[in-house]
Amino acid sequence: FLSQKSEALFLFGFVYGWISFGFTEWAFFNRVVGLGVLLCYLLCGVYVAKIGEGFYSAMNSIRSFVVALTVIVAISALFGGLAPYLPGDRFAAPRRMEGFSKNPNAFAFQLCLAAALLSGFFSRYRPGVFLLSMCGVIYLGLYETGSRAGMLVAISILLCLLALRERAVLRENATAIGLGLFFSLPGSVLSWGRVYLVSLAQVLELPFGQSWILRLQQVGSVQAVSVRELADRFRWGNILGGLKMFGENPIIGAGLGAYLHQDASQGGHGVYGAAFVIHSTPVWVLAEFGLVGFSVFVAAIVVLARFS
Repeated sequence: FLSQKSEALFLFGFVYGWISFGFTEWAFFNRVVGLGVLLCYLLCGVYVAKIGEGFYSAMNSIRSFVVALTVIVAISALFGGLAPYLPGDRFAAPRRMEGFSKNPNAFAFQLCLAAALLSGFFSRYRPGVFLLSMCGVIYLGLYETGSRAGMLVAISILLCLLALRERAVLRENATAIGLGLFFSLPGSVLSWGRVYLVSLAQVLELPFGQSWILRLQQVGSVQAVSVRELADRFRWGNILGGLKMFGENPIIGAGLGAYLHQDASQGGHGVYGAAFVIHSTPVWVLAEFGLVGFSVFVAAIVVLARFS
């Protein structure tokens, strides 16, 4: 029922936007088709829980999901720490952890799912050191994504556990976070080693490996920080622009893809010269679907919370 309502809402917003300002690839592929992909995830979950072997099939899927994420984080952290020391320019630039998602926020979403699943597991069973270590690696990966939205979700999970008085689960999560900090020590040592090597090379004026030393200096430079600050400024601007669009179209919104079309028609102002989307889901829904669409999403959350 909820999937039908959400798909109908997206189709209405897409058609309304098409009539208002024309066809946009982002609205069709990233949102209409993308929602279909998300619904496929939902159907796979239904198949695992109902058609498959029920609880045991779901538990096996959860284990596979958590183990796969743990391995991905461990490998990514290893290469992230060693990247400045490896040959080739492709390893020199600082990168946020993104797994195979090609998007740090999407990977952070997966890690938050794993953290929530593990918290549910902790409420039923007393975890051993190995499972706590896996959870610690998950929290380490979440930090390395640099996703503030993901970190906020993780904090929200912990606050929910506090509200539910799940003290034992909170204690296990705190232990896992401590293990995550411990696992981050090798990366810190590699970072300090990079600074030490650069300082030593400058003092001794080593005649060899100057390009390598220069690259070590550039990793984690102020330029990367300034780009992040610039992106933050544009994102806040997009949120304010989305609220302004909502004020102009409060009932049914401006149509799916309206803000991106407006931003692109004004030349775009992204860090890379491209148009930006609204980097806030509630503001985006209000701006392009209005109060009608926002009420559908709120109803979905209420229904899911009621049946959870």
